[in-house]
Amino acid sequence: MQVSGPSERLESVSEPGIQEEPAWRSLPSRLHDSKRLVVGRWRGGGDAIEEHEWSGDPDRFTIGFPLRQTQGALYVGQRLAMRGRALPGWVQITPPVQGARIEQLGRYDQLHLFVPRRLLIDCYEEAYDRSAPPGIELFSRGPAYDAALERLGTALLSAPDIGADVARIYADGLCGAILARLLDVYSNGRRRGQDEAAGLIKWRLTRTYEFVHAHLAETVRLEDLAAAAGLSRMHFAAQFRAATGLRPHEYLLRSRVERAQDLLRRSGMPLAEVALSVGFQTQAHFTTVFRRFTGLTPNDGASRITDAPDVWAHCVRSPAPASLVNSWRSSRADAGVGI
Repeated sequence: MQVSGPSERLESVSEPGIQEEPAWRSLPSRLHDSKRLVVGRWRGGGDAIEEHEWSGDPDRFTIGFPLRQTQGALYVGQRLAMRGRALPGWVQITPPVQGARIEQLGRYDQLHLFVPRRLLIDCYEEAYDRSAPPGIELFSRGPAYDAALERLGTALLSAPDIGADVARIYADGLCGAILARLLDVYSNGRRRGQDEAAGLIKWRLTRTYEFVHAHLAETVRLEDLAAAAGLSRMHFAAQFRAATGLRPHEYLLRSRVERAQDLLRRSGMPLAEVALSVGFQTQAHFTTVFRRFTGLTPNDGASRITDAPDVWAHCVRSPAPASLVNSWRSSRADAGVGI
């Protein structure tokens, strides 16, 4: 993919390879002036709580998401952006200049995409064949789940396993798709079709959350969720995905895994009983879905959750922001479900 700017043409949209970050959200010095998208990876962790600060980047948007379940709190500027567990698929966008701070416990593995503003403008003008609007920005709908970005980011990890002759084409194609997704979903300059679905309005979304968490142990059909939101199946599915970045079924599965984690930590129930209580008919299916979203088996999850130090709870006591993830958690707390 070629991206042309007003004064030059980039032969590629991305730097080769995934860069191991020398510090959280920091690039190797040789890439500080790169005009391409840079992919960074930050991993490590242990039993102690870690805190990391980042002063921000003057020219780049930073898109971060975990490759494995992460426990912690993220502050962007002075605002609490996320607290608790972040599962793979969670996406957060930090604009240029804005700094951030993170507190985390346990092992972590995070991918960061560093996108120069100039590259975003060039891609916009190539995609829409018109000048980018002044002050083009990327906005995150709070911490949001975006299954498409999760799959694209994870696919980048396979680039080192591909033959050298085609690895660059492979990585560049994925980075081009990531830029297209960012422009289409998160840009203030996006151009939408008149027939595109708007996201569910807040009261419909709240009713959906409440219905899901009240019926996790039961069979939940798309018709049931649509009825709870007061919409037809077709309109509900499109609007729910526009609002959350998830298909309704994937949200249901994530909710079941979250409830299962709470039960594994607090109840001591047998795994088969946990599986049934959150809507899985077999322990095998439960194990498959649990591993998909956490990277652990339920047995691993029970052990690691139970052994986590109690001191962690005191590091994330700040009020939750008005975001998708915390609205979900608030609806669970109102229903008497432990978080």
